[in-house]
Amino acid sequence: MIQFKQVTFIYNNKILIDNFNAHICRGDKVVICGKSGSGKTTLLHSILGFVQPNSGEIYVNSMLVDIKNINNIRCNTAWLPQDYLLPYSTVEEVIFTPFKFKNNAKNSPSKGSVAQIFDVLALPISIYDKRFTSLSGGERQRVMLATTILLGKPILLLDEPTSALDAQVVKNLSTYLINQVDTTVVAVSHDEKFISNFNKAITI
Repeated sequence: MIQFKQVTFIYNNKILIDNFNAHICRGDKVVICGKSGSGKTTLLHSILGFVQPNSGEIYVNSMLVDIKNINNIRCNTAWLPQDYLLPYSTVEEVIFTPFKFKNNAKNSPSKGSVAQIFDVLALPISIYDKRFTSLSGGERQRVMLATTILLGKPILLLDEPTSALDAQVVKNLSTYLINQVDTTVVAVSHDEKFISNFNKAITI
């Protein structure tokens, strides 16, 4: 599904990641661990082609991550970054705007499906009409998680997805993701409760 072959990243003339190899199978739930600044987010970004390794190759679905294949790879991937600045006003706009794009339109969720994900993430449906910027940090993170999940992509890339969540929501989210047997999840996390539920850990 996702393969890193002898990948090296150099940053500010220093080796950040050296000769890295990993094979992530379809349906795996993988967490990338390591100290701050070790290159965890760089690995996520490299799957999407946002950064290129100085040497080595990365494959997704047997396709080399390069300019020729990157649109196809991105169409099959949902990404939750740590930081997000959105031009949308309400929670409803945040949820539904991605489905206006051609590649996502066929997966546009019903309000019932949104309510189910909101329930998993302990979000009240009453926040639908609220301004996204008026929500707490934890609520914004959960809305973004809901949107990422609802896209229904076969690959989920999550960067510190539980940093603002309480223990019960972390448990709910972990259980939900583990039960999505055909979805490959790659997450960067320092959250031990979240990490313990994943079947593979990559330490860099």
